[in-house]
Amino acid sequence: LIIPSYLAKGLEFDHAIVILAGQGEYIAQEERGLFHTVCSRALHRLTLISLEGAPDILAGVAANLFEQNSGR
Repeated sequence: LIIPSYLAKGLEFDHAIVILAGQGEYIAQEERGLFHTVCSRALHRLTLISLEGAPDILAGVAANLFEQNSGR
């Protein structure tokens, strides 16, 4: 099931995938709230896909809480 992020509120999924979670995204407060909503929809696994690396919003997350894979 593929849905736009603004429709994700109130839904839960075993695995959520966020595409285009790049460096320059989720800067404004409204965008940060949307990012939280989308990421919190995952019950068991959350995957962020980006060509630019992790978004700045994740800078404060401890490195032992996630795995980064370059896919190369």
